[in-house]
Amino acid sequence: MKIAIVSDTHQQWENVLAAIQTENVDYLFFLGDLLSDGYALGENLAIPYQMVSGNCDIISQAPEEVLFTLAGVKFLLCHGHRYQVKEGFNKLYYRGMEMGVDIICFGHTHQSVYIESEVILINPGSASRPRSFDEKPSWGLLEIEEKEGKKKIIKYHKKDLLI
Repeated sequence: MKIAIVSDTHQQWENVLAAIQTENVDYLFFLGDLLSDGYALGENLAIPYQMVSGNCDIISQAPEEVLFTLAGVKFLLCHGHRYQVKEGFNKLYYRGMEMGVDIICFGHTHQSVYIESEVILINPGSASRPRSFDEKPSWGLLEIEEKEGKKKIIKYHKKDLLI
């Protein structure tokens, strides 16, 4: 299973759509800022999706946090602003530990992150406005491979956008 992970598009979703379409993904996680972009991506890709609202999604009925299991992996999706992720990941990490998740996907910092520990932390970076000098706009591709009788193999790739 291939999952596209996108955050912080801020009305610049078309380049992300074109990039995702080349990867033949099965599912979309949209991590907020701006939800209208997430819905546009989901509709154009015509695949199942999960979305959470971000700090810029002021008038939104989407949840700020989603907990669910997909392909045998337990996920927590959030934007990250409620856990002050710009100051560090401890609050978010411990929230994931409390909930017994395998992977936390978040946005908000506009900087890509992949930390593998008891809980995997993934931030795909910003698809429109990266905040690191050396980063390009990006999204994430998470691959979950199920092998009979073996633990799931998880691969993560940060994908830079050509703008």
